Amino acid sequence: GLVRQDGRNGHYGLGPAALQLGASAISQFDVVDAAMPVLGRLSQDHAQAFTLSIWGNMGPTIIYKLDGRDRSPFVVKVGSVLPLLTTATGRTFFAHLPQSEWSTIAQYEETLSPGVLAEAELRADTIRSTGITMTEGNLQTGFYGISAPVFGVDGRIQAALTAVGSVALGEPSKNIALQDAVRAAAAEVGRQGGAALPE
Repeated sequence: GLVRQDGRNGHYGLGPAALQLGASAISQFDVVDAAMPVLGRLSQDHAQAFTLSIWGNMGPTIIYKLDGRDRSPFVVKVGSVLPLLTTATGRTFFAHLPQSEWSTIAQYEETLSPGVLAEAELRADTIRSTGITMTEGNLQTGFYGISAPVFGVDGRIQAALTAVGSVALGEPSKNIALQDAVRAAAAEVGRQGGAALPE
């Protein structure tokens, strides 16, 4: 049952047993388990802290955090819900989720800070095309976030992997090595869950 042959053209494809095996693997995939060793390797090469967030009912929610060598007074905690429109993590979800999923949260944040929705919309295409999101000083002065999406086997964003650091470590826009590392790490976690390689 692993393969089947199409009676019309003779081509082979996945059989029912292979499809069931794939579905079982997907259901057992745990994004935190997959991300932990990847973030561990990142922290060996970079001093920033790293977080993994999922989309919760209140917005982007941190589910795992690995502190970096750069100990700073700015602390983000597991369970924290981050702003959608002004953080790197939030904008990663904003750019990749359907509008119906973030619309209510975005409208609420827009009422608190008029103009943030338009700014996020302006950056969304670039976020999708580059696979990376950067913000500086939006959550707390002197700190930045660099975030990349973790996609699932269905092509939808499953999580966001984010580096959080102090500008004392250097300007995030010039830290190409960290940007590339975050993007590659997010892709690696996604591949473990069956996601296709990003183009």
